[in-house]
Parts: sequence; C-alpha cells; structure tokens
Amino acid sequence: AAWLAALPHARLVEGLRLVHDNPIERPRLARGMWRHGTYVRHLLAAQVVFEEAALFRREREAVVAFGHTHLPAAYAPDAEIPLAEGHPAWLKPGRPYLVNPGAVGYSSDGRSAHAGIWDAQAREFTVIRVETPTRLQADYRAG
Repeated sequence: AAWLAALPHARLVEGLRLVHDNPIERPRLARGMWRHGTYVRHLLAAQVVFEEAALFRREREAVVAFGHTHLPAAYAPDAEIPLAEGHPAWLKPGRPYLVNPGAVGYSSDGRSAHAGIWDAQAREFTVIRVETPTRLQADYRAG
C-alpha cells in the first residue's frame, strides 16, 4: 500500500521504537540472506536483526515493536520471551528487545486482532485482543 510506503521507517513513542517489519534501516545482504523485510518468526531471525540493525549498536536498551508476521512474539538477543495474552512481560533494563503484538488488522488465527500495551515506566509489554470490524477482516482476506 502506498500509504504504508510513505511512512517513516521508524517512530519513537514513549521509549518504544515502532517499525513495520524489522529495524534494519536499509536493504542489504548479510551471511547470504536478504535482510530488509526479513520476517522475524523465531530466535535465529531475531538474532540476525540484533546483529545487523545499527540501532542496537547505538542504543543498548532499545525496545522495538515490529509486526508483519501477525504472530505475537518477543525476543532478547539470546532468548525468546514468553508472551501470554493479557499478562505483562517485563523487559529487563540494560538489554535490547524486539516485541511483536501480533496483527493490528487481522490475526493469523482468524480471531480478533492483537494489540500491544507498552508501559514505559515499568518496562512491560502486554499483548491483548481487540475487536476488529468484520469489514476490515473481509478486506484483508480479499487482498
């Protein structure tokens, strides 16, 4: 969508950096894989993003919310952080994190969409469900 392409790559809100797919600033090849647009669906992909994104070299405590996979997940450089719907995940100070609330418009499981709540003071990220208008779900499925 043109409106999505026109957005800035990242936006900082309340200490949480928001990006669409991952925080790597520009397309590049690294270790034989295309990095920009890489879906972060497991720890190995997250580790590549932690290594390749200049952001994590500049900001050791960066917390980045990303999407694109429609699957709630959270990662530290050395571990996947369990996310349970409605239960805050505490993100330790002094470490970077990648967090994915899931899908704002249409979830991968066909139920209502996910959203993320970021508590900057407590450094807690919580995944919740939000009702998605039926028309929006139908538009998403239609492409």
